[in-house]
Amino acid sequence: MSKEIGEFSLKSTSWTMGGAELSANFEGTATGFGEVVGTLGGSGDPGAEFGQVSWLATGFLDDGTQVQASGGGTWTTIGKHRWQIRMTLGISDGRTILVDGALDMPSRTFSGKIFD
Repeated sequence: MSKEIGEFSLKSTSWTMGGAELSANFEGTATGFGEVVGTLGGSGDPGAEFGQVSWLATGFLDDGTQVQASGGGTWTTIGKHRWQIRMTLGISDGRTILVDGALDMPSRTFSGKIFD
């Protein structure tokens, strides 16, 4: 990964599950993106140790503008009901960032670091 440019801390607001598919909505804050709302999608068979994820979000900046982020990556089991999420995201302002975080089911949180 490149240079760390910030961090994010999100809390889930809802979950939808069906078969091997998951969709979770989150809200919180992220360095450089202000208040963030986003949806994490994931797939993997029950009991799998890894799978694919997608992310679509909007950041509401302090100056009143918005930026969108979309992309995807992978999830890997890192503990009991905990998964490491790594994604490459395209930002609507032309940047590409890397996200390395952890999804924690007991606390319903998704948090981690942002890299350029």
